Amino acid sequence: MTTTASRARTRQFRGTSHRAARGPLPAHASPPATARLPIVIAEMIEDDPALFDDLEQSISVGLTKLQTFITSHKIKPAHLARASGYSRQHLLRIRIGRMDPTRRCMVAVTLACRVLSREKVLPFDLFEFSLDPRRNAVR
Repeated sequence: MTTTASRARTRQFRGTSHRAARGPLPAHASPPATARLPIVIAEMIEDDPALFDDLEQSISVGLTKLQTFITSHKIKPAHLARASGYSRQHLLRIRIGRMDPTRRCMVAVTLACRVLSREKVLPFDLFEFSLDPRRNAVR
C-alpha cells in the first residue's frame, strides 16, 4: 500500500506535480483582468536612408586602424589575443583607443595579424603614430 508522500515523490520524479494531476487552476486563481497591461498602438515609420548613412559615418569615425583591420579581415578578437600573447581585455582597450600600446605590443599584434590574415602587414597599417614625442614614448 502506498502513502500520499510516496505518490507525491513519484509524480515529482516523473516531472508532474500534484497540480498537473488535479487539472487546471480554478478561474478565481487567475490574475484579475485589471492587472493586464493595456495594448499600445504604434504607427509605422518609413526608413530614411539618410539616417543610416549618418549612423555608419558616426560609427566609422570612432574606429581605430586596428579595429578597422580586424573587422575587414574577419579576425576574431580571441584569435588575435591567442596569437599575440596579450589578453582580450588589453587588446580591447587598444582597439577602442582607450590606451596606447607599447612598442612590444605593437610588434606582437602586427606579427599576429600577419599570421591570421596571411598578408604582409606593417605597424603603420594597424596603429596611428603622432609626431608628439610624449605620445610615442618608449615604455
